[in-house]
Amino acid sequence: MSAKKKSSKKKRLPLLSLRRFDLRKTVIVAVVLSLAGIIAIVASHAMGPGLDKAAQAKLRAKGITLRGLKSPTPGGPCDAPGLKQVDSARGQIDACTHGPDPVPAGLDINSELNKLDQAATGYHADSALASPSPGQLGFYCVSDGVTGKRVQFIYAYEQGLANRRDALALTMLNTASLMNKTITYDSAASGKAETMRMVQNSQCYPTFQTVMIPKSTVDQYNGGNYSVLWDAIKNAGFTRTNRRYVVFADFAMSAEYANGTFAPVCGTGDIAVNNTSISMATQMSNPMYAFVAAGCWNNQNSPLHELFHTLGAVQLDAPHSSGAYHCIDEHDIMCYADGSMVFNTAYNGRSIVYNCPDATNENHLDCQKNDYFNSNPATSNFLSNHWDIARDSGYFEPL
Repeated sequence: MSAKKKSSKKKRLPLLSLRRFDLRKTVIVAVVLSLAGIIAIVASHAMGPGLDKAAQAKLRAKGITLRGLKSPTPGGPCDAPGLKQVDSARGQIDACTHGPDPVPAGLDINSELNKLDQAATGYHADSALASPSPGQLGFYCVSDGVTGKRVQFIYAYEQGLANRRDALALTMLNTASLMNKTITYDSAASGKAETMRMVQNSQCYPTFQTVMIPKSTVDQYNGGNYSVLWDAIKNAGFTRTNRRYVVFADFAMSAEYANGTFAPVCGTGDIAVNNTSISMATQMSNPMYAFVAAGCWNNQNSPLHELFHTLGAVQLDAPHSSGAYHCIDEHDIMCYADGSMVFNTAYNGRSIVYNCPDATNENHLDCQKNDYFNSNPATSNFLSNHWDIARDSGYFEPL
């Protein structure tokens, strides 16, 4: 496998006029927690910065109102601690999820939305994005680009608002690049470099499909009915059994908490779990979906977080499991204080530990390479005989 050589022909993307992100569809009343306290925001104001980790845990401990998500059917595929069941409009069990993930600490949603608006006008702070080659972006050709297990990227926009797919193509391409570079770096760090198996075109670029989401679906999601996004993507025909669908939503997403307040979230998605009635091998052969909100897919963190849930991160028996499908050894893409005592009393008393204190590791996978991702674990490593996404999922290709 080799990366394509840089093309000398520059491609121009169509430009769209600057459009302020429309948050009217998101919430009527939102609550944003900051280090200074709780700030109430009315609909005419934009959402504020992300929550710090202690505030995230405190708010999550109050419980999220998960309309559209049901308690698992006993003995069914979602019958595991902390999971909710996503039923389709047809009454079928579509997915298992823990619900939405909050905005990471320090992420300023307003700033990130502004970046998207700027990118939609053709402005990129990084001039290297003007005409990137697959090799520069860290993409590798994997067979014919379509056969076998693949990650398919989808751009989703709200009905009635602009389709900015072409205008944001370079932004999405750069995010996919950061995702794959992280996978390649962290797999190489554990012994064997790998690349993500993406749906690719003949030039080895990942492809981005487009889906228009009905306005009513976006309104229902942001009103607390989280099952509707699954139906919208499936109804658009994205149901291949050997796919992981990563949806870049060009609209904001929020969660309703038990006290009736709202807060922004960065995404939600399916979770593959090894202690249900369906084997992990079977789950890896079923379609799963990762949704990432606007303002949260300008870098690799949230897209990888939601994608890795669909691949089996983080299992409850992992050494540093939070008890709610995350981890506690920071810094790590999959770790945060998720209020797991709400879901699983067996994990009461666990708290965040900083085994990887460098904050830059927040954009990397598996802090100590012993919870969910190691391409070459030693026999003494937990992952040598437990679910290891790098080796067991089938969604990565050795380089």
